Amino acid sequence: MNRALSGYADKQRASNVPKLHGLDRLTAANSDPPAAMSAGFCISALTCGSSARCAMYTQEIRDTILQQIAEGKSLREICAQDGFPDRQTVRNWNLNDAEFSARCARAREEQADTLFDEQAHIEDQVLSGDLKPDAAKVVLSSRQWRMEKLKPKSYGQKLDVNHDGRIKHVHELSDGDLANIAAGSSE
Repeated sequence: MNRALSGYADKQRASNVPKLHGLDRLTAANSDPPAAMSAGFCISALTCGSSARCAMYTQEIRDTILQQIAEGKSLREICAQDGFPDRQTVRNWNLNDAEFSARCARAREEQADTLFDEQAHIEDQVLSGDLKPDAAKVVLSSRQWRMEKLKPKSYGQKLDVNHDGRIKHVHELSDGDLANIAAGSSE
């Protein structure tokens, strides 16, 4: 099966066209392009995933995906919307299109900033009594973890990894212990 088509078997969205799998998809794409597109996959198998634009998913769709990621939505939420590709398609774009991959990385960093900004709203909900403190603790902890992973330079734990090149070795023996060792006894 052509790898470029593997991510284009979208969820069936308001269409009565059955999902196509394996070689059936290739046959449909070659014999009936409109039916192939209505089945939810790209017919330009040779250009998808590269810098060339897919016939089905335009630059506008890609930009919208990146904007929604930056606004805090998950890829799962975005791809569940009508008219959007499935997650594997977006992953293929990320693997095969360096520009899209770089823009996606920046969008994920912006997503961390969005999560940070939303933490104040959660704190306000606790103060107003709309949210229980225990629930807020779970939500804030989860968001903090995600922020650390998405943008570690800003939100990750700061580790001191500086070293001056010297090794300090400390002996914790008393003078009596040293004298016993020197004398050859182990009392």
